[in-house]
Amino acid sequence: MRWLTLPVLGLTRKRLHSARAVFVNGFAFDDLQPETVVAAVRAAQSGGALIAFDVGPRASALTRDVPPGGAAALRELLRISDLLLLTQDEAGIVTGLHEADAAAGALLQASAATHPWVVVKRGKEGALALTRHVSESRVCLPAITVDALDTVGCGDSFAAAVVLGRTRGHPLAATLALANAVGAATATGRGAGRNVARLPHVRQLLEALAADEQAPEHARVAARAALELMLQPTS
Repeated sequence: MRWLTLPVLGLTRKRLHSARAVFVNGFAFDDLQPETVVAAVRAAQSGGALIAFDVGPRASALTRDVPPGGAAALRELLRISDLLLLTQDEAGIVTGLHEADAAAGALLQASAATHPWVVVKRGKEGALALTRHVSESRVCLPAITVDALDTVGCGDSFAAAVVLGRTRGHPLAATLALANAVGAATATGRGAGRNVARLPHVRQLLEALAADEQAPEHARVAARAALELMLQPTS
């Protein structure tokens, strides 16, 4: 963080320290030195922020220590983050284990976070999440099928829904169902930015899943729980 002026550094630390949650993805390493990324995360954690880390397409480069120091920073973020989000391929790259449950289990076991969530995005196969909570130690939900036009923004939309659910203390299954619906709704539009999922469409997808007698019962229960959460007033 040497290249930041002292006033900017102080302001950045102050904002990070007051944040409720901080989302970090692998693209941060394109613009910031690895030690800067880790220092920012530590500053946010010192204020009690939840740390969500999505390694993204930079997983392979970081494991090869590109940029220099990236491998150590990757290991540290995987260890200390409260919420990890990875595709199944990315989970395989960072763990060497290409089966979703095995990779997620290894990440969970290595986590130093108090209440870690490890979420593996499996594309058309849905999503898997592991925690240390006895009541919801493993949640696996099928994908919500839609006529996809563009997958740009789906991963970030999915992540945003998971972070929302986690910071509000929502159950894992309901949060994962909401994230699946948000990601699916985003895929029906083109582009990201203001073209991501809209609330009425997300609700429509969850309602359809909750009423689908052909869907697995646990997926229908999770969809109903997600709908109930959407009706709760925000604080």
